Amino acid sequence: MLQLSHSYSSDESLYRFIEEHSLESYKGIIQIFSGVSLETVKNVQQELKCRLPLFTIIGASTAGEIINGKNYDDKLVISFLIFEKNTFAKPFSTSLSLDKKTQATLMLIAQEKPKAVIFFANPLDGSPDEVLDSFHKQLPNCVIAGGNAADNIEFVGTYTLIEEKVYQQGLVGVAIYGDDIQACQYRTTGWQPIGQSFKVTHAKSNILYELDDKPILEIYKKYLGEHITEDFPNSVIEFPLMIRKGEQSILRAPVGMTHDKKGVILAGDIVNGDTVTFSFADGQSLVNLTKNLKHITDTTMFIYSCAARKIYLNEHIQNEIFKLGSRNDATGAFFYGEYCSLDNELSVLNLSTTLLFLSEKKPLIELEFENHQSKICTPNALNTLAHLATTTGKELNDAFSFLEQHQYAVDQSSIVSITDVNGVIVYVNKKFEDVSGYNAYELVGNTHQIIKHPSTSQKVFKSLWRTITKKKSWHGLIRNKKKDGSSYFVKTVIVPILNEKKQVQQYLSIRNDVTDIMKARKTIQIQNTDILTGLPNRTRLNTEIKNNDIEQLAIFDIRNFKLLNDFWGVDFGDAVITYLSKLFTEQASLYNFKVYKFNGASFALRSLRVISINNFLLICEELKEKLESLKIQIDNNTLDISLTVGVGVSKNRIIAITESALFDSKANYSSSVVLKTEEEQSSNDIYKCIEEVRLALKEKRVINLYQRLQPIQNKKQYIEKFEALVRIDQGNGKLLSPGVFLQHIKKTSLYGDLTRTVLSNALKTVNKLNCIISVNLSIQDILDKQTKAFCSGIVNLATH
Repeated sequence: MLQLSHSYSSDESLYRFIEEHSLESYKGIIQIFSGVSLETVKNVQQELKCRLPLFTIIGASTAGEIINGKNYDDKLVISFLIFEKNTFAKPFSTSLSLDKKTQATLMLIAQEKPKAVIFFANPLDGSPDEVLDSFHKQLPNCVIAGGNAADNIEFVGTYTLIEEKVYQQGLVGVAIYGDDIQACQYRTTGWQPIGQSFKVTHAKSNILYELDDKPILEIYKKYLGEHITEDFPNSVIEFPLMIRKGEQSILRAPVGMTHDKKGVILAGDIVNGDTVTFSFADGQSLVNLTKNLKHITDTTMFIYSCAARKIYLNEHIQNEIFKLGSRNDATGAFFYGEYCSLDNELSVLNLSTTLLFLSEKKPLIELEFENHQSKICTPNALNTLAHLATTTGKELNDAFSFLEQHQYAVDQSSIVSITDVNGVIVYVNKKFEDVSGYNAYELVGNTHQIIKHPSTSQKVFKSLWRTITKKKSWHGLIRNKKKDGSSYFVKTVIVPILNEKKQVQQYLSIRNDVTDIMKARKTIQIQNTDILTGLPNRTRLNTEIKNNDIEQLAIFDIRNFKLLNDFWGVDFGDAVITYLSKLFTEQASLYNFKVYKFNGASFALRSLRVISINNFLLICEELKEKLESLKIQIDNNTLDISLTVGVGVSKNRIIAITESALFDSKANYSSSVVLKTEEEQSSNDIYKCIEEVRLALKEKRVINLYQRLQPIQNKKQYIEKFEALVRIDQGNGKLLSPGVFLQHIKKTSLYGDLTRTVLSNALKTVNKLNCIISVNLSIQDILDKQTKAFCSGIVNLATH
């Protein structure tokens, strides 16, 4: 692959150049970079197509031309790229609208998978970004180069060339194909952000209308001076907008203004939501940092640089172009934006210089730069000012970025308002509107009295104002009223905002809605408190056991309370429980004990300090004696109470052990406190027995064995009598005797089910064999309501 370049001066000089290099016998690509009139370039274009039909022609109007590493103005530069191998090029043109025809054209080009594509576009009436992006998505590994046609900084009209045609709108391109083709790119920038950041709030394609909801020309006038509209865009081209996209920054130079003077036309697209800043570069330092590119063997090189960069660097641009292109005889031009797909990321750049390298040789193209030390520039006012602007701009942007993130975080979670020194609201955030139900316009201009809840004491607001007027922050919980009349709770911080003279200028209020927390607390309080007595209940006791090392517990139960309740009535029983809760609380507090309402007529007690089990038992005995000795007076009735007490000691199952102790105390009618420890309970065996009975009842494996009863006197005629004996069929030929499980089952609700199953089995046998069967029942069976009802049903059935 060879590259030859010619600076056109006349038709005769062009013809001689063609003949001297025998170009008629070659094929390749001709690039035309034109700083001359359209009439001149048309004539040259037609002559080239006629004389060199094997070459594909592409070109554009420019704002300065480059030949052999030197830049010129108002030239017509022709670059001949000669293919030496089986490389070919395909020209095409499209509109700047991504319509069906354009999509079909791009798809057709992409199907053959070119290695590189050179594009030129007319940017003053549209943006090529959408079309270029669509093509890049189809072929992300294809190198895309070129730029937006320019017109010598006149911003009147541009043109592009493809083969024998000229376009003043749209996009032209030439795709390069070949197995041996290699392509790569390089770019330089050097611009730094200055000043504050802005958010793009109104933009369409490459036209920018608003930043931070303010007209773009007002922004330019405010920050760059009122004079900027007089010679726009030349007056602002040195201060392009920098778009931040993650780690990458892209510049957008203005190239014109819309006819209605409301929008600025940029050399590349800009998107709503983009964050931008003005930018600036120190020209001398920028050129000093540019490295000399070494000669690259068997490789052609093209330079697509930015007209704005040329204007800004002024005389320094020649130095940069020379460093980059002189050793490789690079040819190119200056455009209103250049294309670069470096690292598979397509960008339409401004104020950059991009290099395109093409080769038909292997290995891969490798760029090498000379090692050099940057020259130390003599400080001057401009350099110092540039450094100051860059540094302070970065610090300012960092500060704004932090504040924006902080504000976003606060707005997502907090209710924010700002008032003047008189408490009149001047700002509310969206969260305030959402929570209160008021719109911003209803709140701004009012005081916070609009959301004051009647239940909030006026003393709270007096304390609040007394604090903040002393320039101190106020913290507190306030109940507010929504627009619909419902209430909500907010945890509030009010901070005075001071001016430079340390005088209060405004008040900033930050609130967090804690209504759910307050409701949850109330719910938890209800769930953890016995409604009748106001004492903490069993749920609260369970929670405290989980959160504390409680290993000793006592349960006091009123003996035969059910009989009292049935005789005197529920209201009287409730009065007894309420009265006893006060007695328990008063007496227990003397020993530093805490009282819980455990069950219907039961109270649980635990020590709030560490004491030995012996002392714990003694205190429980004393409490029992004291309470039993007291006479209870309710509705002119005097009552004596008798208490059953169980004490448990356990690290893991304190409630279960204590209940077991209480059960034993009740079953044995013990007059003293019954103590049970975890060591006394072979818990695994107990639970195995309980689960075995539960499963046997479910699977109908509870069976009866019958023991014959001998009659007292020998009679010739009598009905045989049997005694029912309960057993559990384990399914393996073995039967489980009641001695193993009955004592444990009696402490559970399964005992009643077991008794009724034995009775049911016996009844079936009686009906089948016409015999008499006796079933042993305990006092627990007789008192069980379901068992009594079951037996009554059998009697009624027999009598009928």
